[in-house]
Amino acid sequence: MRYFIAGDPNFDPRKFRPEDFRTRVEHISALMDSTDPDLSRFAARSGKLILKENMADHAISPFNAIAYYMSVVQKLGQVSVDSFIRFYVTPGANHGGAGISSVDSTALPQGVDLLEAIDNWADRGIAPGALVQVAQDPKPPFAVTASRPMCRYPQWPRYMGGPPKDAASFSCVGESD
Repeated sequence: MRYFIAGDPNFDPRKFRPEDFRTRVEHISALMDSTDPDLSRFAARSGKLILKENMADHAISPFNAIAYYMSVVQKLGQVSVDSFIRFYVTPGANHGGAGISSVDSTALPQGVDLLEAIDNWADRGIAPGALVQVAQDPKPPFAVTASRPMCRYPQWPRYMGGPPKDAASFSCVGESD
């Protein structure tokens, strides 16, 4: 509130009244909010978009991104949306993408090369399917310590058996699976 809304490092956030900052909030909202579901002009120009949402995000509700994605689908239709958007969710990841296993307290896989995925799609026409997230040792040679599929929404990774830190031990499944 101090810096972003009030623009005053001495502002007391306990004294915040939305009506006093309406113009500023509207200005920031126009810059930051992605709420228009009509992405038809973007799609018509061969735009490609990858959305990723961390499902244990406490800073903003991950359900906002799901609602936005669904509004785009409702506006343009699933077939159209599938031609230019991929939406992924990461179970257990917080706002910054980190997550800790509730089984052994190790880092959950979070690293994924979205740049390569969007480049392949935009430049080579290779649309991404399920991607693989990895956890790596923070010290060289940065060995992969765990991997897990990052599934296209509305699917999620389900453990099917095998080494629990190996993406091959999971399948992307949906409600009917």
